[in-house]
Amino acid sequence: GIELYRMQLQSDQIAPTGSVSINNGATHTNSANIALNLDATDAVSPQDNLQIAFSQDGVNFTAFEPFAIWKTLALEGEDGEKTITVRCHDEAGNTVEFSDTIVLDRIAPSATLTSPTLTNSPLYTLAYTVMDNVDGERTLSEQITLLQGPNSISRTVTDSAGNSLTLTWTVTL
Repeated sequence: GIELYRMQLQSDQIAPTGSVSINNGATHTNSANIALNLDATDAVSPQDNLQIAFSQDGVNFTAFEPFAIWKTLALEGEDGEKTITVRCHDEAGNTVEFSDTIVLDRIAPSATLTSPTLTNSPLYTLAYTVMDNVDGERTLSEQITLLQGPNSISRTVTDSAGNSLTLTWTVTL
């Protein structure tokens, strides 16, 4: 007898979909070492068969590697805005890219006292300017009461990336 076989071929012309989140969606980091949370799905290829590659400039990518739900990377270059692009392809070679951005800031802010360090009034306006390489400049002020003689006043300034600096000024009444 004759045996007939029916073969059904499935054509895959649709790229996978996916997403990446740097440091659980953080907008800033003070460390070049980051964690990527990854997700990718495809209509035909199982997730275990997807391949991913990474780029920090959108042009040069690492070699493809098997899909994983997380990956650690070290950000390259100077502080500033960094975009990580993930390229993902399925078994048929359909490719998609997705990306996320984070600001790398490894430098603590600085501050300058703008009010006088010698006063004759116990009601004193403490004014200082905070400068940061990423966040820019801001001026802060508050009313405090001074005691007779030298007064040690400390403030901690922190930028968006979590870098902080504690400053101490002496103001004499």
